[in-house]
Amino acid sequence: MNLGLMLGEAARKYKNKIAISMGEQRLSFVELDEASNKFANVLIGFGLKKGDRVAMLLPKRPEFVPVYF
Repeated sequence: MNLGLMLGEAARKYKNKIAISMGEQRLSFVELDEASNKFANVLIGFGLKKGDRVAMLLPKRPEFVPVYF
């Protein structure tokens, strides 16, 4: 099982429970899964395919987590 599948499973199981909390920002498991899928679709739109490698350079912020998944 890969991380994306694990996140989808957690989103189905835990739905609106908080997955990420940093300061005032909160993301539920469902919101995290949706953000991750949205970012993946942006990458696909740029022409990336399964197995392509992508470098990430992000500060320590909640936005890092959906990108990681």
